[in-house]
Amino acid sequence: MEIQRTLEESKIIRGLTQVPAFNDAFLGGTIGGAIVKDKLFFFAGADSEILNRAVVFGTGQLTPTPAGIATLAACFPESASVTALENYGPYAVKAGRPTPEGPIAQMDLANCVDVDMAGIQRTLAENFRQYSLILKLDYQTDKNHLYGRYIYSETLP
Repeated sequence: MEIQRTLEESKIIRGLTQVPAFNDAFLGGTIGGAIVKDKLFFFAGADSEILNRAVVFGTGQLTPTPAGIATLAACFPESASVTALENYGPYAVKAGRPTPEGPIAQMDLANCVDVDMAGIQRTLAENFRQYSLILKLDYQTDKNHLYGRYIYSETLP
C-alpha cells in the first residue's frame, strides 16, 4: 500500500518546474505572576500557527489536453459535449494553473484523429491559521482557593 502511494506521488510531481511552497510559522508566549502578594495570581498564554503551502493535485486519468479539445472542436463544431468540455472541463477551471501531466498520447476518437490526451495536475494553495488564548485567575484565602479560566481557540481556513 505504501509503495503504491509513493509511486502515485512520484507521478504527480514528475512535471513540476519548481518546488511547491511550504511555510509554517509559530508564535506564542506566556506570562504570569502575582497581582496581590500571596492572594491573587494571573496567568495568560497565547499562540498562533500560520501555515501557507501549495499542494499538488494530479491524476493520470486521460483527458483531452487544450490541444486535444481544439482538435475535437474542429472535428465536431456543433457538439454540446465538446462545448461543455471547453467551458466546464478541467482546463476551463483556471485555479492552480492546470497542466498536462505525464506523456501525451494521441488517440483516435469517433472519426477524429490525433486527439492529444494526458493526465492533469494543478497546484493549489492550502492556507491554515489557528489562534489560541488562555487566561487564568487564582484567588486564595485562608480557607478557600478560587480560580477561573477562559480558553479561546479559533481556526480559519
